[in-house]
Amino acid sequence: MDYKTIHLISLSLTALVILYTDHEGLQYFRGKTALLSKAFVIWSHRLVWTGLILMILSGIGLILPQWEYRLQEPTFYVKMVFVLVLVMNSYAIGNLRYLATERPFLTLSPDEQKTLIVSGVLSGIGWMGAAIIGFFFL
Repeated sequence: MDYKTIHLISLSLTALVILYTDHEGLQYFRGKTALLSKAFVIWSHRLVWTGLILMILSGIGLILPQWEYRLQEPTFYVKMVFVLVLVMNSYAIGNLRYLATERPFLTLSPDEQKTLIVSGVLSGIGWMGAAIIGFFFL
C-alpha cells in the first residue's frame, strides 16, 4: 500500500470518528446528553490520535520525494500550522476529557465551558483547514 492510500484511508476513518464524536459533544453542550461515557471518550480520543499519527507519518512519506519543492510552497506551511494546532489541541483535549464524563456541561464553570467550546472549534478548523489544503492546494 502506498503513502497516499494510507493517508486517505486514515483521513476517511478518522473523519468518521470525529463526526460521531463531534455529534456526541454537541449533544453534551446542548444538554441533550448529561454525561459522556468514559469508555467512549477514551476510545474516540485514542482513535483520533491514531489517525492523526498515521496521517502525519504517511504525509511525511508523501512529501519526502518533493521535499525541496514543498519547502518553497506557502500553502505547505499553512497546512503544517493546521496540523500543529491539531496535535496541540488533541493533547489539550486529553487533559480536558474528564470534564464531560464527570459533570454536565451546564454545571461547569464559564471558563471550563469556554475551554471545551474553543477546543471543539479549533479541532473543526484544524481538520477542515488541513483537509481543504491537502485536497485542493497540495
